Amino acid sequence: MGERGAIIISWGNQRAGITGTKGMEVFGESLAFYDELAKEGRITSYRVFASTMRMHGSLVIEGDMTELARIATSTEATRLLAKAAAVVDDIELDLCVGGSVDEVTGYYTRAIEAIGELGLD
Repeated sequence: MGERGAIIISWGNQRAGITGTKGMEVFGESLAFYDELAKEGRITSYRVFASTMRMHGSLVIEGDMTELARIATSTEATRLLAKAAAVVDDIELDLCVGGSVDEVTGYYTRAIEAIGELGLD
């Protein structure tokens, strides 16, 4: 496996006029998609979190960065994001590098070196 990372998808409140049933339908479809990717070995894991302080949730999908980038831009993933945006507010997707302190430190070191090449250090 190459560099590790995660797709982090987060969302906010249910949109006005959308039933909880419709929201859960889209949520279930999304989880089935990532469950299938895990079974195929395209991702190493996925986890779901719900905030206890506000109406907010997160889905963290872990795996190889190159494969995660392919997944995040795939037809199926973007179709599911469109559905999610129709039923909840503030849907966001972030592609993140890391998984360990060393991997994140390596990423930040590369970024600082790149900025230094511009003379902006």
